Amino acid sequence: MHASQQLAATIGGALAAKPLLERLLGPSFDYVGHSMAALLERFGNQNLMGIFKRTAAKLADVPKPVDARVLRAVIEDGSFADDAAAQEYFAGLLAASMANDVDDAALTFLSIVRSLTHSQLRLHHLVYSSVLEHWFSGASFHEVGQEPRVFLADDVLMRNDVSIDRAAKEHVVAGLLREGLISTNYELNVHYVSTHEQVGHWGMAVSGSPLGAQLFLWVHGLPLSAADDLLRRPLQIDYWTLDEDSWSLSGQQMDVQREAIQLIEEALSKIMQNHGYVEEVALVQSCISSLKNLKVDLPAVLTTRFEPLWSAWSVYMIKDFDIDRVVEGLLCTVKFLRGTRE
Repeated sequence: MHASQQLAATIGGALAAKPLLERLLGPSFDYVGHSMAALLERFGNQNLMGIFKRTAAKLADVPKPVDARVLRAVIEDGSFADDAAAQEYFAGLLAASMANDVDDAALTFLSIVRSLTHSQLRLHHLVYSSVLEHWFSGASFHEVGQEPRVFLADDVLMRNDVSIDRAAKEHVVAGLLREGLISTNYELNVHYVSTHEQVGHWGMAVSGSPLGAQLFLWVHGLPLSAADDLLRRPLQIDYWTLDEDSWSLSGQQMDVQREAIQLIEEALSKIMQNHGYVEEVALVQSCISSLKNLKVDLPAVLTTRFEPLWSAWSVYMIKDFDIDRVVEGLLCTVKFLRGTRE
């Protein structure tokens, strides 16, 4: 059997089209067909079948010839990819190479993907799909301190098979840092409030990097886009999701919550100086101190202990309130506390 026919017979069912096989290597197909068939005989398995099927599904047009080294890397390393996220990454990189004039540029990203664990790939996907979901005005992957930042709750991580154990988090983040896929600006264990659930969550805050953004764009069919294109609108990208219920907070939303705590502290200081509610203010300050240390749930504190404050203004709209309005809301709280003790 001719080498090209053997190769077609070996993975023809996976790619679902012999013409696609014949164009994988272009004019060099016959030359390297035998060695590729040998690779498939050695590495061929259900994992590769999954990758090739996902690749075929991503190709809307007739594919371009793919570099032989790219295909070899996919076959050798993809044969061990038994996780759905890993298969999507290999398939995305292969499809991007077949749909664009990028030569062997995918080799850089294939080398990175082969070095990452399943959890690290899943976290990478969560970080950059979250970046895509938010509006980052003025942000840039290339400006120190201006990188887009997202908060991922522990329950979101768990639903996506990323462990929330402290040591596991350190390992997952260390892998992404080693490959330059995130920036050094991260927090492993922080507490924020979901703006759509109004419930507090523990989780991690992570900032993106140029290389991390480029890998995401490559996997999702945009190898010719620059990293900052991920922050621009409109960006036409059909990205897949690991979990439909995943949610995140942007850096701006995190900053709003931090600013809320600072504003409350400033208002409490004015109340203590001007109104003398020392005991009541001390109680409120104790709770705010806990909030500042990220140990308690902000909505739970406000709704269960300081109902007048919660009804006076919303922490999620704190940026629209000046100090006098916050003082007014806190005065309602401390007066309420005094009234319950008399």
